[in-house]
Amino acid sequence: MADLHRRAQLYADRCETVLKDVEQDVRRWDPQNPEMAPDPYSR
Repeated sequence: MADLHRRAQLYADRCETVLKDVEQDVRRWDPQNPEMAPDPYSR
């Protein structure tokens, strides 16, 4: 059981890392102004 928990934690950590990397690439696009370039998304 401890081994399964450890593996699950490794998967969760990896998913968190991938999500943070993807969030860096997210851009906002204004459908009201389609000719304008998308803006980087920031929180």
